[in-house]
Amino acid sequence: MEIGESVAVNVLMDERLPCGFCGEHHDAHRKEPVELKTIAGSKPAWKRRSMQESEARPVSGLYPDGVRAEVHHCIALSAFCIGLGRKSGSPKDFIPRLNHWLDKGAYSPNDPPNCASLPGRKKKGEDSSYGQFFAAVRAGRPLQMHIGNHEAPFFAASQGLLVQIARIFSEGSNLCETMDQEDVQRKLMDLIARAENLAFRKTVTYEAPFRLHHKRLMEACREFLASPENRQIGGKSYEAGSGVELARDILAAHESTRRRMDFGPTSPFERRS
Repeated sequence: MEIGESVAVNVLMDERLPCGFCGEHHDAHRKEPVELKTIAGSKPAWKRRSMQESEARPVSGLYPDGVRAEVHHCIALSAFCIGLGRKSGSPKDFIPRLNHWLDKGAYSPNDPPNCASLPGRKKKGEDSSYGQFFAAVRAGRPLQMHIGNHEAPFFAASQGLLVQIARIFSEGSNLCETMDQEDVQRKLMDLIARAENLAFRKTVTYEAPFRLHHKRLMEACREFLASPENRQIGGKSYEAGSGVELARDILAAHESTRRRMDFGPTSPFERRS
């Protein structure tokens, strides 16, 4: 299966029907043939929409209080659906067969397991674009910013997770031959849940490549320390200047969160020691 390619099936050309899951031909077929229809943008579960904080994955002790947050898709919605929100053209499925079976399993990229609540854009009247990030730093829970366009590595990493799932079922795997359709479906839903766990953990603990605005972190730290009232945080004093020390401490706080919290299984996408 080519990633991003719809598989058009003409059953008159072959007396054997292709596998309903992977689209390939096997010696033993136990799957129903499927007609792939575009999932991207076809129903609310697969559309870009305004998200409320209550729709983010609930994790006790993770989110700072009193911060204007925005809900972020940890696996980018555009990794599933290409062209959502464009004024011209129709959205397309990145991996059509994968989206078909995820939708069949009642999956939605907009559901809480794939969503994190991050410090958002500035409130009305705030001078700084980083105002809500600053509030999270003061609260001792400096989740990364969600202030506009994200950096390219995040989108590539999101698509990479989906490609890994597709490859499990298409490159030298005999899952389709040895498992019935219900078992394959359950395995797929387990894999997407594990991929979401990985993306969520890397998002809320600021791990590469799921850093959304890494190039602006130092700028934000410098701006934060420009105000004298911000130079005393958690019993530690900072000097105005480059902001390097504060940035390091923010990264260290994320590392502490990473060690302290269990966000669920992530293998086979990442094996942790």
